[in-house]
Amino acid sequence: MKHDEMFKQYPFLRDVKLEFFSMNNKKSGYYDGLKNTIFINKELKNNADGAKRKILHELQHAIQKYEGFAGGKCGILERRKKQGRHKCI
Repeated sequence: MKHDEMFKQYPFLRDVKLEFFSMNNKKSGYYDGLKNTIFINKELKNNADGAKRKILHELQHAIQKYEGFAGGKCGILERRKKQGRHKCI
């Protein structure tokens, strides 16, 4: 993936691995921080725009981990708790 500014700011992202595989659920992909790998539903393999959007989204999670930010729905829940709202969306 070509994204010069992102890789300039976060050069470690070049080491994130990418794997396409069958997913039995409706998920289109996820980032596994322990394996430093983005797993993408193989159904997106022939959908360049969809795959790119999903990869960029999952790279955000790698950046969140690196920066020490809470990620995903749990991060949203933590922000909502601080705002006095407790429901996770």
